[in-house]
Amino acid sequence: MRPLRLLLLMMPFVLSQCAKRPERDHRSRTEPTADRVALEEGAALYGKQCAACHGPEGQGAIGPRLNDASCKSCGDEGKLIDVITRTMPPANPAACDKNCATIVAQYIRAELYLKGTASCEESSIVPGKRAVRLLTNREYDNTVRALFPLPDGVNPASSFLKETKVEGFSTNHQEAVASTRRVEDWLMAAQNVVAQANLDKALGCDFNRDPRCVLNSFGTKMFRRPLTPAESQHYSALISDKGLKPALTAMLVDPAFLYRSELGVLKDDGYYHLTPYEIASALSYMFLETTPDEQLLKLAVDGSLSDKEIIRAQAQRLIQMPEAKRMTAQFAVEWLDVGKIAEGTNVHPELDAGMRLNMLNETKAMFNYITFDAKSRRFEDLLTSNFTYLPTDLARYYGLQFPANAGDFAITPLDGNRAGILGHGSVLVATSHPDQSSPILRGLFVRDRLLCQKLPSPPANLNIIVPKVDPNLSTRERFAQHTAEAACQNCHQFIDGLGFGFENFDATGRFRSMDNGKPVDNSGRITNLNDLSQKPQVQQDFSSLPELAQILSTSPTAKECFAFQFYRYSRGVAGQAQDRCASRKANQRFIEGGMTIADMMVEQTQAPGFVLKK
Repeated sequence: MRPLRLLLLMMPFVLSQCAKRPERDHRSRTEPTADRVALEEGAALYGKQCAACHGPEGQGAIGPRLNDASCKSCGDEGKLIDVITRTMPPANPAACDKNCATIVAQYIRAELYLKGTASCEESSIVPGKRAVRLLTNREYDNTVRALFPLPDGVNPASSFLKETKVEGFSTNHQEAVASTRRVEDWLMAAQNVVAQANLDKALGCDFNRDPRCVLNSFGTKMFRRPLTPAESQHYSALISDKGLKPALTAMLVDPAFLYRSELGVLKDDGYYHLTPYEIASALSYMFLETTPDEQLLKLAVDGSLSDKEIIRAQAQRLIQMPEAKRMTAQFAVEWLDVGKIAEGTNVHPELDAGMRLNMLNETKAMFNYITFDAKSRRFEDLLTSNFTYLPTDLARYYGLQFPANAGDFAITPLDGNRAGILGHGSVLVATSHPDQSSPILRGLFVRDRLLCQKLPSPPANLNIIVPKVDPNLSTRERFAQHTAEAACQNCHQFIDGLGFGFENFDATGRFRSMDNGKPVDNSGRITNLNDLSQKPQVQQDFSSLPELAQILSTSPTAKECFAFQFYRYSRGVAGQAQDRCASRKANQRFIEGGMTIADMMVEQTQAPGFVLKK
């Protein structure tokens, strides 16, 4: 069948099927009440006037937390209304009169304070959300190659639209939609895969002797579950009418292949329990970014994957497989938000595409070495290690002594100026402007990626243009002047002191002791490391990047953030209050310092929300 004709015939079906969402339980359908309308109005006012300082979910930022018992005025509605009326928002209290304050206070108490103080600490079960998760481009490629033997170098998703990143991650399923362009990409890729693959080897059976093997055996692998009677009837008819290749092409654009289900089955406890086949997929894509293998499918058939200990054992097996390292490497790149350097502007001739790739490979290799091969394999080592794992060209670029006779890629001692991932060129370049280093971007990197602390965007009336390079001023001097205004200091007191600790490294990731003819001052100060809203403020001074790394490595907030970032990546969520609560509960031992990185990843499969959905 010609590609255009197939496209036109199948697009309406695929778009309609992909647009489907989990059906709501009819028992939960209610008309909006007056209280609900008032809360929605309060949410809108809170988002406009309060969220920037107190956090979208009351988790606190430069303003205090509103979602736990530390908010003293939140316990009394009248007191909270009075505080808001008199003092909020700080820059213009008149913007929220008593009626406004009443609506906002009721929202804060009902949706942030009361739920925050009760639900997370008191509930033993924090369920996940029902979802159908569109395969990411990486998952699509890995899945297709696992099913169909393809020539080396064939990556069907390489021409697909890139995913929309949320909080730095490409795995967010809530933002993944089946656009017309995506459907066109899937159809073209499906035809190319079927045309290029060795189908006899892929099917593993003699199709001519037993046509049912395509549906009974291979179909289960493709859909990650047995076909329904309706699906079997549909594809049997398609095989009889059009032949094997059109049927396989159609299966590759079926939503049952393109989406992985986390819908579950409603049980008497009120939760939707993932089926064994859904658990098999959740485990496989979490650790290997591909379709379940034979062992997982066998455990799904006999129902064993409903057992929590079997899930743990399978998670431990999967994370030790070689394919798991491609997942952890990609997680490292997205966690640190350094993938963008591959597409950077080559202002500096020495920082060419090859060197940028070397930097990314260093970060991937080092993360995997610490996670799987180092002696302790703990989070702290990612920050404080006095060695790195890199190619010889990058060692030369950094000015490090590469081990003799070590080949092209080796563990290499650092020189005392760098420390762990904070000294990686990928991080240093990603947090710089093309023509200069940026203390602000580097400070924000620590707050956002390493501590999960969101700071509000600058007010619209402030000058946020990057200061121009001045041959008479160091970078530190220029940025200190730029953020000296009182209006800037509300936020920059938490940013700049961190960023100045990176000043020994320029925009290309190289060490420098002089900046525009002046000695570099890389001393810094961390204000309120673990809680931005803490009063009185707690300040910690440091005089080098290794000292900063050491301080961060002992922070429980940094450990909790790291685990939460993996939770976001593996679950495909942005990370709302319920997600933070679930992650905190699942990772308490890791936060307290009793687990390796790999153990933390496995432990997340033991959280109730891994198999229980709402």
